[in-house]
Amino acid sequence: QKEEKGRCLTSFSSGTGFAGVFGFFWKWFWDDWLGLSLSKTLWLAMGLAGCYWSTFLYVINFQELQHRYEQYRFQDQGEESCDTKSGTENCDDSNRETDLTLALDEFENEAEDKTVVMEISDMSFLQRFQLVLRLWPYMVPLFAVYVAEYALQSGTWTAIGFPVTDVKSRDTFFEFSNWMYQAGVFLSRSSGAIFTAPMSLLWLMPMLQIANVGIYWFIAASQGNNAIGLNFFHSPPFLYSGAFCTGLLGGAVYIHGYLRICQDLPLEHREFSLSATSVAEGLGILAADFLGLVIQACLYRINNLEGAVFTCPVAAS
Repeated sequence: QKEEKGRCLTSFSSGTGFAGVFGFFWKWFWDDWLGLSLSKTLWLAMGLAGCYWSTFLYVINFQELQHRYEQYRFQDQGEESCDTKSGTENCDDSNRETDLTLALDEFENEAEDKTVVMEISDMSFLQRFQLVLRLWPYMVPLFAVYVAEYALQSGTWTAIGFPVTDVKSRDTFFEFSNWMYQAGVFLSRSSGAIFTAPMSLLWLMPMLQIANVGIYWFIAASQGNNAIGLNFFHSPPFLYSGAFCTGLLGGAVYIHGYLRICQDLPLEHREFSLSATSVAEGLGILAADFLGLVIQACLYRINNLEGAVFTCPVAAS
């Protein structure tokens, strides 16, 4: 069941990763290449929802899925030792004794490996809340990586351009850096089919993402500095490669955090824990929205740019 859940999670996360790449392509195709307005581009995208609905109604074979579920549900129960298809049991005493011995041994082994796990439906509110609190090893990395990467996108990447004073150049960098970011997300969110990251790596990746914020802040704040050695960091190859790595880190924490829940938690708590942990995503995006506005305002002031919707709270030096 862990492997099946892992495949489903990886397929879902890989699909959401591809959605980002496809979304930017959709905007580029209709808006930038064909010249349609952004409003018409968005209305055309509404047709995609109709495609999903049609797929749900007419393409998915629910009878086959139900059959596969039943097979999966009973696959570990083994074959019956008695042939009852003809209405008679063809079991002798030795077979019965062997089957009973094997069943008792299996039961004892399972009893040693497992403890009784309370179903979520039988838990009180306090017990569920305590379970949520115990999910902090998975929620903290997810929250941190979302804060960092969305602050990068909405903050630092809006204040980088070649040159930074040109609005079109800033828009171009923002678009292509997000293309690279989404490509990295798609690739790393698909990695769950290959391996599951250890907990130490799950915590290391958000730290690297936070370091990314500092690196891009330094680059965005020093674009007017022509000192020797800084040109490489201000070059498009370095910046776009960094955006791709940003996507790799963000997508990897997403899929491997959820895969670790499937691997570490009992089946009875798994679905609830996945849902509860996903709240960290929304909280991270909310915090990043505010932080991104602050970062953008401060970088705009450093580069003498107009258009920030927020006032930098840090006093100018």
